[in-house]
Amino acid sequence: MTKKKYYFISLLLVLVFVAPLFKMEYATDTYSLAVSGLKLAGDHMLNNNGRIITALFFYLFDALSLGVVPFYYFSFILSVVCASFAIYRLYKIFSSDLNKIFALFFATMIVLNPLATEYFLFIEKGFFFFAILMAVLSFEGLVLFLNGNKIGFILAFPTILLSAFTYQVIPGLFFILSISFLLIKFKSIKNFFFNSFISTMIYGFGVGGNYILLKCLSTS
Repeated sequence: MTKKKYYFISLLLVLVFVAPLFKMEYATDTYSLAVSGLKLAGDHMLNNNGRIITALFFYLFDALSLGVVPFYYFSFILSVVCASFAIYRLYKIFSSDLNKIFALFFATMIVLNPLATEYFLFIEKGFFFFAILMAVLSFEGLVLFLNGNKIGFILAFPTILLSAFTYQVIPGLFFILSISFLLIKFKSIKNFFFNSFISTMIYGFGVGGNYILLKCLSTS
């Protein structure tokens, strides 16, 4: 019950944060999407940005003849689910070394800091937070691996790739979290450099995969 309690606390924090934003508004990208249509927007995401996950959902909503408004609210709900789960997973990692309140505070500030308000101005809000969640899960995989669980190493690679394929700059969050964690857990120079190499390899797999995809697909 304790584990569930902290997930629901995370969800409540997100809902309180985003409740005033739960309305259809036409920021620049939302208006452009309404004018151009989902199919054209999907082509742009795929060919110009390498955001294959976002593009696939644009194509899906277009194939189902669903418009911009249903996509907007789907994206909003996705942002709430992903943000709350990302906070919870970070809390789980931090709570092994920190007081539960501090662990929850730091987890919330990383995922839902004041700058994150900007994400909610864009129709891609749900995919931004999906990318954040994938970066967090990749970081969790690294932590598991460094704690002796080899499954974590396997988890880290596909999740960082999903993060990069959704929003290409967000895997940087994984790298920041990883280096910070390695500095806090510093044992020796040799250990630090080896673990840094592992985290860099995971990060490089994500951004490198996105770069290769973009070079293959880009029309710009």
